[in-house]
Amino acid sequence: MILYIQTAFLGDLLLSIPTLKRLRVLYPQKKIHLLCRKGLGKFFVENGIVDEAIDNFASTKPTLFEIKSKFKDKKYEYLICPHESFRSTLISYFINATIKIGFLNWYSRWVFQQNFSRPMQYPEALRQMFLLKEIDPQAPKNFSTIKQDQLPFSEIPNWSKMSIELSSSRQKFGLPLEGSIICLAPGSVWPTKQWGLERFTKLCEHLIKRGYSIVLVGSHTENELSRSIQMKHPEVKNFTAKTTLTELAELISVCNVMVCNDSGAMHMASVVGTPTVAIFGPTVQEFGYQPWNEKARVVENKNLSCRPCSSHGGKTCPIGTHECMTSLSVEMIEQKVLELL
Repeated sequence: MILYIQTAFLGDLLLSIPTLKRLRVLYPQKKIHLLCRKGLGKFFVENGIVDEAIDNFASTKPTLFEIKSKFKDKKYEYLICPHESFRSTLISYFINATIKIGFLNWYSRWVFQQNFSRPMQYPEALRQMFLLKEIDPQAPKNFSTIKQDQLPFSEIPNWSKMSIELSSSRQKFGLPLEGSIICLAPGSVWPTKQWGLERFTKLCEHLIKRGYSIVLVGSHTENELSRSIQMKHPEVKNFTAKTTLTELAELISVCNVMVCNDSGAMHMASVVGTPTVAIFGPTVQEFGYQPWNEKARVVENKNLSCRPCSSHGGKTCPIGTHECMTSLSVEMIEQKVLELL
């Protein structure tokens, strides 16, 4: 058996898909288990990415006692942990595995038999795949073909694609069978990553006038944001907090374009290959969390010296302007949508 530990947010977990798919190719006879945040694992099991997900804990941060009790009778051949937190490393220490693989830190060298310096020159999807370097015979050859200055990737190597096959239809979601559908995901865990209610509402107005259908998606924390947009435009279909992760993927897959912030929804669009307009503000593509999708366009203001202001965005703009987002006009985003259509 193989255990993959990724306890970060949804977007980071979705970027694990290329590595998990590669493990399936390398070890078709072995069971692959996934340890992840509460409620996220079902998507990976339902879609055959892993065989079992361990995520049914009392909270998003289970105690070490819970972890030890879940894994006390399990023995793994490989344990692979791309998450660099001290907590994930400590969890790895308490799980029984013959070979443990992770990234090198001062606290990890005594836990992992195979330690790798995190290759920051690559996008995150490839960084995680780098952990397979010693157990994947093709890895050295694959990585030798990567142009490290190629950002964003205009062509994603076949061996590192995160796309999965889903079967769905517009009819399932009560959507028009004809015409283009634009999916909007206006939310984000981090407030400064949000383009803003006013601008998303205005974009809706522009796209509806052009004859396009609009759907809204998001998590339960984004309910108010989506409802506010729908109040202005009642014809919009609001699926916020009304789908499972698999249903969300299916819904996005039947849309023609996704418009979103730098968020988990952006990465879900990459999973199903939907053309994406991604709006980047406090974060930059160079961090490695770009949409892993050849059909994506990133809109950002590259002329601001204050960008990036943090590794993942924050609750408030450090200088009080939020210009990284407010300077991106509705017309700019609309133009990118039209280009993809």
